[in-house]
Amino acid sequence: MDSYLVDCYDLTQISFSKPKKYGEYLASRVKYNGSDELYIQFPKMKITNINPKGIELEFGTNRYNKKMFTWLSKLDEFITETVEANSKEWFNKELSKSQITQMYNKCIKAPKALDGQCTVGFAISPKTVLLNSKNQEILLDSFKELKEVECISQLKFVVFSKDTCFLSWEVCTAKLDTRLKKVPQCAFIEDPDDCNIESEETNEEQLSLCFF
Repeated sequence: MDSYLVDCYDLTQISFSKPKKYGEYLASRVKYNGSDELYIQFPKMKITNINPKGIELEFGTNRYNKKMFTWLSKLDEFITETVEANSKEWFNKELSKSQITQMYNKCIKAPKALDGQCTVGFAISPKTVLLNSKNQEILLDSFKELKEVECISQLKFVVFSKDTCFLSWEVCTAKLDTRLKKVPQCAFIEDPDDCNIESEETNEEQLSLCFF
């Protein structure tokens, strides 16, 4: 994959493992094309909220923002259909689409103000890399000083609790003051040998979640 733009992805190629227990949650790992981890390049977006574990970004009005919004909306629909189709195997009981729709928290959040745009939330982990416009790594604390950011994030899990279901997005790399149409193999990092891609094994500590 030489680009992580949404145009490159076919939703029907996204697959999910049978949910496993991670602490108080069940989580289904997300894969693309059977084996690849799913990375998506998001447009430059406005930062609306930050907490120690996550960041909330607001959609803009340019073409790629609109493409992203449309793709995520279709992804939400695809997730609910997939959970419905697999509910008997995953949870030993059949769930109707209306039940799943009621418990599913869409990744696109409605604006909190009448004049606001919709938002999407991401987890931030110690492995998240933040780069400036010269591709120099800067501290994660710099997020607090930013107004906008462009990031590449991994869709890692579909997470289930007793009465909710939601997606876990994690920021892998974020870049400032630039607009890239294509990115190298491991996010914005130019040398793929310098990237540390996670192994297939996932422990509880790797289930990074954020809530707004």
